[in-house]
Amino acid sequence: MTWQVVWEPAALNAVAGHLKADPASGDTLLRVTDQLAKNERPEGARA
Repeated sequence: MTWQVVWEPAALNAVAGHLKADPASGDTLLRVTDQLAKNERPEGARA
């Protein structure tokens, strides 16, 4: 099953701030979020 991640406007604004301050961490955040949409419980994940 594939999930969909829906970003709230406030969350997108926060990500934009991270991208400006630290592009690498913002990129990582977006990449990992995309991965969670494909596999919501990756190996090693905890509640």
